Amino acid sequence: MNLVVPMASPRESSRATGGLPLYLHSFHGTTLLEYTIALVRRLTTEKDRVVFVMDGTDCDEYRMRQMVEVSLPDASVVATPAPTQGALCTVLLAVDHLEGDQPLLIVGANAIHRGLPASLADAIADDHTDAVTWVFRSVNPRLSFVRTTDDGRVLEASEKDPISDIATSGVFLFRRARTFLDAAFAVIRNEWHTKGSYFVAPVLNELIVRGSTVRAASMMSRPPIFFHGDERALALRQPSPT
Repeated sequence: MNLVVPMASPRESSRATGGLPLYLHSFHGTTLLEYTIALVRRLTTEKDRVVFVMDGTDCDEYRMRQMVEVSLPDASVVATPAPTQGALCTVLLAVDHLEGDQPLLIVGANAIHRGLPASLADAIADDHTDAVTWVFRSVNPRLSFVRTTDDGRVLEASEKDPISDIATSGVFLFRRARTFLDAAFAVIRNEWHTKGSYFVAPVLNELIVRGSTVRAASMMSRPPIFFHGDERALALRQPSPT
């Protein structure tokens, strides 16, 4: 399996926060990056390819590369030369590290993902499922959303536009990295962006148009805790994620 963690959003860098990058903010004494590293360790084996794509300036100045390399010695770190145009562009910077015929798991690093199962690969055990996103209840317009059938098949996805009360967690699994890359480049060619930025959720629409089956997997009972910079004080008052 391939696993990519995009961490190069201009909104989450030290330049945007005016201090530490978002990923180094602490929640119950542990940084967001450490929560992400722990999740990656739980979800992968030594056979998997793990890639963190980080803002180049923050990666070096705040020693985030070293945090990953010490904790996950087999992981790769890609430092961006400049801010990217959204999470989709950030993920695509990992292309040289991906095995095209293996599944691709994308894990957003701006949240603590509490409700994910131990083995995400089980979600694509059904040969007819081409992609899965883990979802929860929210209408927060900062998130991405899906509209589904009663049995969880995704009919449509949107970014920063609540087309339903089913929000994605920022965790996406694609049966083959090659299929994701082909659809992702189509999204960019077609300029399916949100205010100039490209995101992963619209890739689901491209797959659906091509006849692929996309499903939503529930994490309703333990939704993720998102960090948006200005909500740190609120987040610190929430119960421990463990």
